[in-house]
Amino acid sequence: GSTITQQVAKNIYFSNRPSLTRKIAEVFFVWDLEADYTKKEIFAMYANIIYYGDLYYGIKPASEGYFNKSPSDLTLYEATVLAGLPQSPSRYQLSNGYELINRRQKLVLESMVEYGYITEQEMNDVLAQQPK
Repeated sequence: GSTITQQVAKNIYFSNRPSLTRKIAEVFFVWDLEADYTKKEIFAMYANIIYYGDLYYGIKPASEGYFNKSPSDLTLYEATVLAGLPQSPSRYQLSNGYELINRRQKLVLESMVEYGYITEQEMNDVLAQQPK
């Protein structure tokens, strides 16, 4: 597995073609990224370049395409749907229906409860919004 910083370096500077040379060069780009940017800035880069399924690359196009709104206007329900997509975007994309993304969203919400970002009641409120 790769760290988010490694994924950013790979997506910005390299092709997806695996090679030992690319992996070594990636290490140097990771050091540069981590020296020049905060973790929050690196995560923002990541969110803005990754695939969210249904031909949406980046959080803004995904947010607008799936929910017709900017990322800052997303509800907790919508944000946690998008948060679940990057693990396997072609599998979870909304054009495939809601059964798989509902299960993935539940895992995202449970992690948010576990780490204190939301309450269990907030999680249950979001789960009640899931389409069947």
